[in-house]
Amino acid sequence: MLRQVEMPITDAAEALVATNTPEALAGLTATAHGPYRRVAFFDLIAIHLKTGAAKIIEIKRGGGITEVRKRRLIERDLRCARLQLPSFLRPRFDCEPRSYESWLLDYYGRSGFSDGLTVTREGIYVLFGVPVRDLVDTVTNRLRAEVLREVPRLLTVAQNMLGAANDGSLEAHPFANPVKPKPARRPAVNDNATMARAKARSGTQRPTIQ
Repeated sequence: MLRQVEMPITDAAEALVATNTPEALAGLTATAHGPYRRVAFFDLIAIHLKTGAAKIIEIKRGGGITEVRKRRLIERDLRCARLQLPSFLRPRFDCEPRSYESWLLDYYGRSGFSDGLTVTREGIYVLFGVPVRDLVDTVTNRLRAEVLREVPRLLTVAQNMLGAANDGSLEAHPFANPVKPKPARRPAVNDNATMARAKARSGTQRPTIQ
């Protein structure tokens, strides 16, 4: 398992993705070395030692939809990285994986990514080959319960602050009126010239009338 993987997206992979359909890319590969224009970061590369499957996995945070332009870039990076994966892994491991895949893990299935790249909660067991769904659900439910338990206390704090703001007592609180640093004075454009003239005048003796 590799975490937080940095991978240059090569021009060769970009060209293949730009000129082929997702279905046609299934039998193609590209070099992970050579000219590139950007670097992509992926959450995981998982290699199953028994099945020989190597998988690039990007994890979607949150449950909302992903903005279209960002979604397209992530999908393109995943497709390019899948093409480069054999070349990328070969110098790093002694074993030669038998298959190469790239996936976007969208646990709640609401992000809007293409079906051919997306794995949701229902398919997470197949993705990792271990029963992690129950563990994820347990942790998520525990966190949700903790957050909901804190909500009444946070609301009380907010109501007290609003009440203090209405009666004026909040003004004495140090967080209510933080001292803002004074901005540094920006020198005027002709400051240096003005100082030079002032020095010249001070050094010149005015003639006295006898």
